[in-house]
Amino acid sequence: MQVGESLVSEDCTERCKCTVEGYVSCGKISCAPGESCVVQRGIRTCGRTHASCNLLSMGGLTTFDKLMTTLGSSGKYKMITLCDSSQTRFKVTADLNLAAPTPMTKAIYFNYEATSIVLKPDLVVLVNGQQVMLPADIGDISIRLSQGTVLIKHSSGIELKYCSLGNVKVTVSEAYASRLCGLCGNFNGLIPDDLMMRSSRIATNILAFHTDWKE
Repeated sequence: MQVGESLVSEDCTERCKCTVEGYVSCGKISCAPGESCVVQRGIRTCGRTHASCNLLSMGGLTTFDKLMTTLGSSGKYKMITLCDSSQTRFKVTADLNLAAPTPMTKAIYFNYEATSIVLKPDLVVLVNGQQVMLPADIGDISIRLSQGTVLIKHSSGIELKYCSLGNVKVTVSEAYASRLCGLCGNFNGLIPDDLMMRSSRIATNILAFHTDWKE
């Protein structure tokens, strides 16, 4: 352990730090409510085991790290994608019609590797362009319908809920922490960088952020 570095015990109850004097100083710690002892990017820490991003049919959006914004114009928006394009192909896109007398979600697109799933307002589900009856299983993806809500689950720790009202909730496990880009943010516990654009720069205002993630 080098000077300034710290290590957390396996149960996250103690943190030890290497001081400038060359000594190891340890102290008791505890995880905050709603957190647990997890390993993120190879580092043991207190963190959330999962996080959710919510999009309402009227444009209201809450990111993984709880930043609240409102989309102001119709169009297709990239809610979630992996920042590193060399990794697994995964993205969630929402097509919104906010100009209608009653704003609505026209469609939700869930893409994972070669599988493309489209969810329509009448809860019709298309997989790779073909309508499927539920329940359905496609490789590591399961699709279920319960009480007016379509539920998509992927074994890697992704869950998407789409209700008949057009509201969407995407939940991801800690395996995706700090790996995500898009309107839903990056799931790193920090709100200020939730406005990160495709260029990795932070948008100077909400409108610029929304526009950047429009397809």
